[in-house]
Amino acid sequence: MSTEAKVTPGIANLIRQRYEEVYRNEQARYQCAKEYRRFHYWLGVPTVIITAAISSSLFYLLESNAAQYQKLILASISAIAAVLVSVQTFLEPSKLAEKNVDCGRGLYGLRMKLENFVAKLDSVGDEEAEQFLDQTSTEMEKISVGVPEIPTRIWKKYCEVLTPPNNSFNRRAD
Repeated sequence: MSTEAKVTPGIANLIRQRYEEVYRNEQARYQCAKEYRRFHYWLGVPTVIITAAISSSLFYLLESNAAQYQKLILASISAIAAVLVSVQTFLEPSKLAEKNVDCGRGLYGLRMKLENFVAKLDSVGDEEAEQFLDQTSTEMEKISVGVPEIPTRIWKKYCEVLTPPNNSFNRRAD
């Protein structure tokens, strides 16, 4: 490409928007992972404590003539533990957290590619910039395959108001 080539402000703006979109999605994925891990622990820790209490109480109830209400309490607590384990198994929050982390890492790599491209923006033309935008769209789609949707609550709380960090791209004047 010649050194005379310049990207028009419209294309530069599209690249800026893509960068911001990738940045917000990357941050949202890390927040999702954090929330899913937290949910995993909120389900897992009580389950472990409850099942440990049930196990130790079971021996006591089997060897003694426990009252009916004690057996009922133990059965109820046992049912709660079974429900918690079932919810944790069905929802798989730890697996969802890992999928979001992997997606966030992929988006981070894409964001670095965008920053590198922006660094050479003065030496490329519109055609090359448009091809790059097409490539980033394809790459974003590949990265996002099989990843759950970002909950609206997380997007609104963490990403709607998020601005990308200051870098040469954000300081660039069109």
